[in-house]
Amino acid sequence: MTTSISAIKTKSRDICPVCGNKGSMLYKDMQDYFLSTPGLWTINKCSNNSCSTLWLNPMPLEEEIWKAYQTYHTHSNANKKTTSDHLLSLITRLTKLLVLPISILNGLHLQRKKLRTMFLGKTGGRLLDVGCGGGRFLRRMKKNGWQVEGSDFDDQVANEVMDKYGIHVHTGDLKEINLSDNSFDAITLSHTIEHLYDPLESIKRCHQLLKKEGKLIVTTPNANSLSHQRYGKYWRGLEPPRHIQIFTPNSLSKVMEQAGFSNRVVKTLSTGAAGIYKVSALASKKKSFFMKTLRTIESIFLELVEQHRNDNDIGQDILIIATKE
Repeated sequence: MTTSISAIKTKSRDICPVCGNKGSMLYKDMQDYFLSTPGLWTINKCSNNSCSTLWLNPMPLEEEIWKAYQTYHTHSNANKKTTSDHLLSLITRLTKLLVLPISILNGLHLQRKKLRTMFLGKTGGRLLDVGCGGGRFLRRMKKNGWQVEGSDFDDQVANEVMDKYGIHVHTGDLKEINLSDNSFDAITLSHTIEHLYDPLESIKRCHQLLKKEGKLIVTTPNANSLSHQRYGKYWRGLEPPRHIQIFTPNSLSKVMEQAGFSNRVVKTLSTGAAGIYKVSALASKKKSFFMKTLRTIESIFLELVEQHRNDNDIGQDILIIATKE
């Protein structure tokens, strides 16, 4: 049975969440093209060219945003797959197998392998994954020898992760969770910071929680990406109303600096871009099996092109590895 979700209440946000400058409207009357959350949304762009952060204005009230997560991929069970879904999955695997030699040569295969552990490898230590969702990353890192725990806003998800994997997940806002300072060797935020209402204060809290020489690893959609340039308002990385702000490499680096991380590496990644290209291309088009197949094959090759052209600014995702000194 499907539950009807009422419109989300909002509030205005006229200035950039990173640099405080005013912006101008980039897109208006945007729908939630992916999960069909009620409402039309406007996205602003910062007028400071060295920042260029994107943000929702108006933005959902914090107590209302749960309405946009009822069928979100990290907080729901996957729908039963159809025969065409299985066939499309087979076509995807075969295409990726055909281009594997190219992926190995251009570094995409190695990048994908490193991203599975958020570039932490198997060194071990105490790890906190902020916005852990269904806990699959924590499970993987636990098998790699890390002492893992997560945080998430969803009580139901936290209980499911404990029941399935025996991993504790703290619930609520990271800034309000009772955790000891200087207690973690690594903290990860994988596609989480774009959802946060106060990203700077959350990163400051991460700085407090890390031990000296501890690592903070953040990935998030890149507003400067080739896929955004290609698909505009249909780009999957925008995802209103769940993505409150979208960073550029410069603006996210600025947030890290403001939070106390002077030692940081900033780059962009193309791993996963194929899925973003495909979903973005289909957002405004009829989703026939033929069109899905065509866009699937096209997206795999576009990911390879992006990796080949990557000038450390146009990849699908931003990666920051920051070290607490």
